[in-house]
Amino acid sequence: MNWISWLPLRALSGWTAKDLNGDLAAGFTLAAIAIPEQMATARLGGFQPGIGFFAFVAGSVAFAFFGANRHLSVGADSTITPLFAGGLALIAASGSPHYLALAAMLALMVGLLVAFSGIFRLGWIADLLSVPVTTGFLAGISVHIIVSQLPGLLGLPPETGETLRRIGDI
Repeated sequence: MNWISWLPLRALSGWTAKDLNGDLAAGFTLAAIAIPEQMATARLGGFQPGIGFFAFVAGSVAFAFFGANRHLSVGADSTITPLFAGGLALIAASGSPHYLALAAMLALMVGLLVAFSGIFRLGWIADLLSVPVTTGFLAGISVHIIVSQLPGLLGLPPETGETLRRIGDI
C-alpha cells in the first residue's frame, strides 16, 4: 500500500526529486503572475489588496492539500468578483467589518457548493450553458471591469451606480 494513498495529498503521488527544478520554476512563474492578479481582483471586490494575497495563499495551500491535480492553480476569479461584490453591497457597506464577515461566509458557502458538486459529479451541468450565453456573460463582465477601473486609470474620482451611467460620467 502506498503511504500517500491515505493522505489528502493525492496530487503528490508519483512526484520525484527530479520534478523539483521544474516545480520551482513553475511556482515562481505562477507567483509572479497570480499574486498581482489576485491583489487586483481583491480591489475589484472592494477589498484591500492584501486580502487578495492572503486568499490566494490560503486557496493554494488548501488545493495543494485536498486537490488531485498538481498542475492547476486556484484563486479568486475576476469574472465572478463584481457579482460577488454587487450582491454584498446590497446588504453591507463596502469595507465595513460586516461586509468582510459576509464575504468570508459567502466564500465558504461557495467553496462548500463546489466541493459538493465535485463529490456528486455535477460538472455536467456546466455543459448546459451555451457558448453564446457564456460569451455574453464574459463580455458583460469585461465591460464592467473596464468601466470600474477607468476612473483610477484616468485620475478621476471613483464612480458608483449603473454601468451605462458610469460610462456617460467618465
